[in-house]
Amino acid sequence: MAAPRFDVARAPSSPPLPEAGIAAIVDRDATGAVMLRGSFRVRLDVLGDASRPIQRHLVIVARLDHRPVAVMPFREHLLFAADDSDSDGRVQGHFNVALRDAFPDVFRAGRWSCHVSLGPVLSNQLAFEIA
Repeated sequence: MAAPRFDVARAPSSPPLPEAGIAAIVDRDATGAVMLRGSFRVRLDVLGDASRPIQRHLVIVARLDHRPVAVMPFREHLLFAADDSDSDGRVQGHFNVALRDAFPDVFRAGRWSCHVSLGPVLSNQLAFEIA
């Protein structure tokens, strides 16, 4: 059975939960797919009235040859309240997206840069190549 193109589980290679913000990495899974993986911990009041689970509001902003694209991988994906967790007014969780598999018309071959956002909170900037 093929691995899902995106999910909200903690993967063995997920970055550690940051004290605050979004930590993201790009790696390859066992099939060679380019995976964007991340962990986040964000104050709920920063996100305004965002509905839960928070991954639904995740935006990937990427650029190839100075042309920006933005995608929301979990916008129409079935998620459950348990897919993120909260305490002390903060929400935390994980995400994994096989970029080319999930968005084949967007992520074509080339050298990309990207970051992830949850409302006004931005991740680290990433650079990666898709063959």
